[in-house]
Amino acid sequence: MNDEKVIFWHDPALPASRAALALVSDLGLEVDVVPILERPPSADDIGAALRMLEMSPRRLVDRRAPEYAALGLDGEAVTDAHLVAAMAAHPSLIQRPVVMLAGKAVLARPPERALALFHPRRDEIPLDGLPHGLAALLDRRG
Repeated sequence: MNDEKVIFWHDPALPASRAALALVSDLGLEVDVVPILERPPSADDIGAALRMLEMSPRRLVDRRAPEYAALGLDGEAVTDAHLVAAMAAHPSLIQRPVVMLAGKAVLARPPERALALFHPRRDEIPLDGLPHGLAALLDRRG
């Protein structure tokens, strides 16, 4: 994955994904928008994203997806490798959006979490809404 380009796993049907994409797009950076239901990531790509997210497959899988129950993914015997393979075969199992940049990633739920990748003090980003001067907030390197 290119460290200089934002990779955005997107589902245009989801309001949170559309909102996060709008926030990231407003920053003026090059964004590679990957509609993951049309271009599913490989198991290797999912593994790389999980490492960047510092997250287990069990935390990234969307338990609300119909495939979750249909494939019996809630069992204790289901391994991380099995979950990753299931997400690669059924991308609707991946919670989205996922935003990646420079070896880091966030699950942008709520959408404002996407901004954590672009702000030097991630803990200062308000997650309950952002002021209109978003660019000024993100440009401040204080």
